[in-house]
Amino acid sequence: MWEVAASPHSVLGSWPSKVTSVKCSEHLNSRSGRLPEDERGITKATGPALARRISVAQRSTGLPQGITDAHQRPHRGWRAHANPAATLVLGGLLVAALLGAFGVSTTLRTATDGACLEVHLPSRIRTGELFEIRIMVVPNRPVSQLRVGISTALVQDMTINTVAPQAAEEASAAGEERYVFGRLASAEVWMGKLDLQINPNLFGLRRGQITVYDGGRALASVDAGILVLP
Repeated sequence: MWEVAASPHSVLGSWPSKVTSVKCSEHLNSRSGRLPEDERGITKATGPALARRISVAQRSTGLPQGITDAHQRPHRGWRAHANPAATLVLGGLLVAALLGAFGVSTTLRTATDGACLEVHLPSRIRTGELFEIRIMVVPNRPVSQLRVGISTALVQDMTINTVAPQAAEEASAAGEERYVFGRLASAEVWMGKLDLQINPNLFGLRRGQITVYDGGRALASVDAGILVLP
């Protein structure tokens, strides 16, 4: 359908000298007070027509679809700056780590009539980490057969990688992991170590004893505990 508009110079009742063609839909929209469909939006368009109208809308605003002027306005107040919570939490964790909150070692000592015993091990450690247990023994009298016993409960769910010096015998008995070494003279210093790793599924407190023997006779013992953190 078309609407024909006459030129101002045409004679009333005669055929107009100029004809202007106007789409009927645009005429109806203007009469009803509505905007043409291209200006009202793109909700009724689909397929290629929708893509063309999206492209037109982006060119007219300079913004991608779904982005408005509100998204590019400067924020005010706390939203104008980065949230300090993450920085504070990370900084707190770093300070705590520097102060030994997640890993700290301790040295345990005892002296009896039979021997002096010193044990160095971590009292707090994170799961999955490698660590050492260092043991020093100074007997007060000759020892015919030095034995070192470590409670199984203390090293449960831990992997023992190395024992140095190498033990002549290894056994598990009476709730202990026992390692047999050689003879010691009185006041002779013996030092040994175990390299261990915390298994990833372990966390919590492990307690036990580390004891040195002369054959089957206990010379000295210390109570030890290892707190494993996630």
